[in-house]
Amino acid sequence: MTNDALSKVADAERDVDRYIFEHRVRPTITVDTIAEHRSNPFGAGHSPELEVLLRYLRRNPVRSRPRYMLVETKPYQEWCIALHSRQRGEPLVLTGERFGSQAEAQHEIFLKRLLDLGDPVITRIVETARD
Repeated sequence: MTNDALSKVADAERDVDRYIFEHRVRPTITVDTIAEHRSNPFGAGHSPELEVLLRYLRRNPVRSRPRYMLVETKPYQEWCIALHSRQRGEPLVLTGERFGSQAEAQHEIFLKRLLDLGDPVITRIVETARD
């Protein structure tokens, strides 16, 4: 494939992704969906809306967005969020945020991923859900 053809394919993929986000994913981002994730961050019995949203957030991550991981800093007592550098062999960077349960930490990563979408409307929804 020529560079021009590859560029056209990449543009088409971005257009499809944008369409999916606007028409299928964005409508699922509500205070209720965020509350559902807070009460059940691990997966059994999620609503179809939350499943759509989680699949979108977990799929091929965008390189320009942070990549979050959980680190258990005290066995069964404390979890921290770490940033993965995406470079093999590079150390994780702890954010300093500490959580008393894995569920709390997992939910915070979910909120961070929503905020990383960079959409002001989504940011307001997340801030409302946090209150």
